[in-house]
Amino acid sequence: MDVSVSYVLGFVVGLLITMGFFIISSLVRKNKGKPCEYDERQLLARGKAYKAAFFVLIVYLLVEGSFKLVTGVEWADSMTSSFIGICLSVTVFAIICILNDAYLSLKEKPAHCIAVFSLIAFVNLAVVLANYFLKVSFLSEGMLNYHIINFIILIMFAVIMVVFIGKLLHDKKTEKME
Repeated sequence: MDVSVSYVLGFVVGLLITMGFFIISSLVRKNKGKPCEYDERQLLARGKAYKAAFFVLIVYLLVEGSFKLVTGVEWADSMTSSFIGICLSVTVFAIICILNDAYLSLKEKPAHCIAVFSLIAFVNLAVVLANYFLKVSFLSEGMLNYHIINFIILIMFAVIMVVFIGKLLHDKKTEKME
C-alpha cells in the first residue's frame, strides 16, 4: 500500500487537534469544578457497556481473521480492518451507555455532546466529500484502504448521534406523559 506523506501529515495533525480539543475541554471542565461524576447505576451500566464492546471487538477480530484464513481473501488492509473493529466496538459502547442513561455524567449537558458529535461528523463529511471530488478511491488492489476511515467515522458518529437524539426525544415524550 502506498501511503502519501500528505496523508500521514494530515492524519497526525488531525490526531493532534483532536487530542488538544479533548485536553482543553477536560481542563476547562476541571477548572469550572465540573468533574465527570457518575452515580452507581451509571457506573454499573458503563461497566456492562465496556464488557459488551470488548466482546464485540473480540468477535469481530475472530470473524475477520477466520474469514481471511479460510478464504484467503484480503478485504481490507490491516489498518483499515483494525480501525473498523475499533469503531464498531466504540459504537456499541456508546449506544449501550446512551440507552441506559450512562453516557453523560450527572453534570454534563446533552447540547455540548450533540455539538461535538456534529462537529466531528461534519469534519469527516468534508473529508469524504473532498475525497469524492478528488476521485480518491476507497479501494487499492481490490481491498478497502485507509481512505475509507473518514467515511467509517462519519457513519459511527451519525449512528451514535441518531441514537442519542432519539433517546433525548423519547425521554422528553415520556416525561410529558407522566
